[in-house]
Amino acid sequence: MTLEKKYKIMRIVALSASIIAGLQAAINLITGSSICPNAGCKVVESITSISPLYLNILGCIFFQLVFWLLGNPKSKPGSNHYFVGPLLLCGLAFDSALMAYQIFVTHSLCSYCLLILFFVITLNILYGARQMAVGSAVSSAVVISFSILTLFPTGAGSKPYSLKNASYGLKSCASPTKEIYLIFSSDCPHCKQVIETLNDCNSCDLYLNPIDNISSLNINGLELNRSFSPQVNRLILEIFGIESVPVLVV
Repeated sequence: MTLEKKYKIMRIVALSASIIAGLQAAINLITGSSICPNAGCKVVESITSISPLYLNILGCIFFQLVFWLLGNPKSKPGSNHYFVGPLLLCGLAFDSALMAYQIFVTHSLCSYCLLILFFVITLNILYGARQMAVGSAVSSAVVISFSILTLFPTGAGSKPYSLKNASYGLKSCASPTKEIYLIFSSDCPHCKQVIETLNDCNSCDLYLNPIDNISSLNINGLELNRSFSPQVNRLILEIFGIESVPVLVV
């Protein structure tokens, strides 16, 4: 394959990926949510420190940079082409870390992330054998590092792993006879039914522990908890060996 043809294919791949990331960002901006082919996407959205909107904007910028830096393959070597290799390695390291986190921590794969990773790997392969050899080493190092680490939520070392500390909020009653903790997800229809039932309970303190970020809950008298941590709730489920919700702890 000639250099001109290889660069042309790479530009098509980079442009296609940037369009997909840009469309995802636009959809997120307009609707407030991303197109999510599977439940793993929601899990990934809840573990990032920045919103999916900004992640997709960064992805679009990344692929656009690759597209424009490739430029004209007939131009003199040295100018922009030398930046493409390191840029692609950075993208591969970032996506490998995100994928490794999903494999070893959340145990839930995001199909959209897999698609973006496919584009990044394809670009690295097309750039050359040496590039892919270095990329494989970088990606393997990232994945191996995640496989031997025990990862905890940010700030978890400074406080105990407690359902009470990790709860989104508390609905208390005048004379509670027990404490109830409901671990649930925002998109689970069965969970909503359980919440509606427990909303009428007048003999218990009800703690709500979602495993993902939520904006609000339609529960009267709910006292919000500032230290709410969906990561801790997911970690506690993992310690229990439970892979589904809702879970009711009394």
